[in-house]
Amino acid sequence: TTPLQVDPRSAAELIPAQRRFNSFSECPYGVLLILLERATNLPDLDWITKSDPYVKFECGPQRATSTVKNNTLNPVWIDERFSFLTQDVNQVIDVSVLDKDLVGKDAIR
Repeated sequence: TTPLQVDPRSAAELIPAQRRFNSFSECPYGVLLILLERATNLPDLDWITKSDPYVKFECGPQRATSTVKNNTLNPVWIDERFSFLTQDVNQVIDVSVLDKDLVGKDAIR
């Protein structure tokens, strides 16, 4: 797999035009880019069919969700990219793999 390379000059395009920063401390430290490729051997959480996995990312107040891959335990995402503005080199990002349920709440197990 080739690492994703981004021209730093184009990183400014990732900041929404309407976003304004009130002080220097609010300015982003950098941009975290994620390329979601695949998951393997996920647990089967559904009774009749296989799981319908998707991935949820949380980076501070920013959130992003992948597409749902139906009926598979080995999902492959094609060209799913996510970007987050970070304000700290030690910024934590939470990554959750969930099973989309039509009834009830999506579960992490």
